Amino acid sequence: MNLRYRDTNRVTGCLLLILVTSAAACAEGTGTEPAWKPLAAKAGVQDGSIRARSPIIAHERAVKFGEEWKLDKNVILFEHKGKSLNVTIRWSIPGSDRKTSYKDSVQTLVKLKAFGEDYGFWLRLDPDGERVRVSSAYGIKVPFGRDAAYLLDSDFDGTLGSAGDGVIVPGSRTVGPMQLPVTQIWTPEDAIQVRKNADGTWSMAPIAMPKPDDRDHSAAWRYFLWERQACGLLAVEYHAELEGPMRAHANYLALNHAMGHEENAGSPGYSAEGNDAGTTSLLGWGRKTYLGGVQGQLATLIHRSGALSPNMSGSALLLSQGTFFLSWSKIASSPLSGRVLVYPPHGMTNVACRSELAMESPCPVDDRNKPLGTAVGIFTHSLIFANSPAEKPTLTLVPLDAAGNAGPAVEGEFHYPGRGAGGSTSTMGNIALIPGSPLRPETRYRATISALLPKGSGSGAAARGDSVPFTYEWEFETGKDVKPGR
Repeated sequence: MNLRYRDTNRVTGCLLLILVTSAAACAEGTGTEPAWKPLAAKAGVQDGSIRARSPIIAHERAVKFGEEWKLDKNVILFEHKGKSLNVTIRWSIPGSDRKTSYKDSVQTLVKLKAFGEDYGFWLRLDPDGERVRVSSAYGIKVPFGRDAAYLLDSDFDGTLGSAGDGVIVPGSRTVGPMQLPVTQIWTPEDAIQVRKNADGTWSMAPIAMPKPDDRDHSAAWRYFLWERQACGLLAVEYHAELEGPMRAHANYLALNHAMGHEENAGSPGYSAEGNDAGTTSLLGWGRKTYLGGVQGQLATLIHRSGALSPNMSGSALLLSQGTFFLSWSKIASSPLSGRVLVYPPHGMTNVACRSELAMESPCPVDDRNKPLGTAVGIFTHSLIFANSPAEKPTLTLVPLDAAGNAGPAVEGEFHYPGRGAGGSTSTMGNIALIPGSPLRPETRYRATISALLPKGSGSGAAARGDSVPFTYEWEFETGKDVKPGR
């Protein structure tokens, strides 16, 4: 596996891959208007959005104890006494105070009247113990088999379908921005789009796959876009015209028995188009399926940062002569540029226990032969342009039992800008813990990170000099211990 990094101004051998976001349709359609059908869902309090949070958009709000928080005509006060969170809700009518106590160790749903509706928000104690975090539980549930997607009133304005609202895809509890006017919802098995009609109702329609007759390609494309949305990112558009140049580069590699991104002029099979495709793609060697190719990229550290970049706007997949391609050549400005990506994202289930870090070049670990766990941490393009965080970051990862009690912290290699593998000073913008052994199967984990990042990182953080403080706590659950697909 190999990777070449490029920013929008220059090309360097090992800098950073900058990719791009788009609110355009994800898949090339059939050229006809999709069959829209009514979405039989009504907005209300959605209990299923429990523990939803996001480092991408301002879905959660921090409220200090003793400060008034206004929600429509409600004035809400929070107190922390002992092991209880006291919530006082005062309606605009004098003497209408309602006071309730909740355990500070459990994220709790608080229901109330707001915007003329039955409304609700999730309440949890901030890890610093000095404030609470509140997030909207008002939205629409979109069923997907045994799971569901949610459209949420993230901006607390009492409406759905506005620019500040969020979406959660099945298999995750990380909130990403709602795409307007059409919001896409991807899962590994299905993909739909939803829109709000002029009369306030909602409709839904299927999303056409780029290659509807190729089940493996379709499965890989769905999985790729689901992973992006599960992290809180936007979906991207498929560009079939990128496949020809990628195929030319695959032919060049086969003719020259080579592995790499660049082509040498004068060598058999050389073409400018193939060379450009090679230097603007994530590559994987020895892959047998498209799905295995995508999963392999996501089981790494550095390549994963490229595939899940907040800046990606378009891509294409190709598997030719043993080489897998995931193009990142479509780049554009993005409203999510500089945002922090957390992986595995909060609330993700069936997370891989093992990584494929040994397959990466450059390799982020000292020992290629040691089985390692999935790398856990954050990534932001802002770190590319800083030699190191303003202060050394901290990251802890602990397993949780059924009651939520934490076990011993996971040990492994800790990487951050200024400390890479083998004494390297580069981690390509990652702050990550690489577990020294595979993660436990079917186990819930909690990760906590604290760092000072360059300005432009994070969501809603207050500036401190040239840096912003970033603290985030999230949970995910592993699946069965199986090796990533080939």
